[in-house]
Amino acid sequence: MRQKIQTLMREVLVHSIIYYELHSNVWSDAHWDSKSRELERYIFKFRYDAQQCKLFYIYDGWGSDTGCELYSKLKDKDKARYLKSAHDLIKKHEADWANGYDD
Repeated sequence: MRQKIQTLMREVLVHSIIYYELHSNVWSDAHWDSKSRELERYIFKFRYDAQQCKLFYIYDGWGSDTGCELYSKLKDKDKARYLKSAHDLIKKHEADWANGYDD
C-alpha cells in the first residue's frame, strides 16, 4: 500500500504544480477530484504507510479540495526536481495531443 500512496502523492503533486505554478492543465477537474479523494482516503485509512512516504510532510493535514499549497510546502531541494517533472509531463502531453493520442 505504501508504494500506491507514494505514487498518488507524486501524481497529485506534479499535477498541482502543472495547474497552480505553470498555469496549464493535463488532468480534467473530474480526474483531479477522483485522484485527490483517493489519496486522501488512503492517507486516512493507511496512516502508518502514508507517514513512511517521502512526501508525507507536504500532505500532513492536507485536504483533497485543493493542491494550491503543495509546491510551496516542498523542501527547496525537492522543488526543482518536481518542477522539471511537471514540465516534462506537459511536453509529453502536448506531443501526444499533436500526434492524436489524448487520454
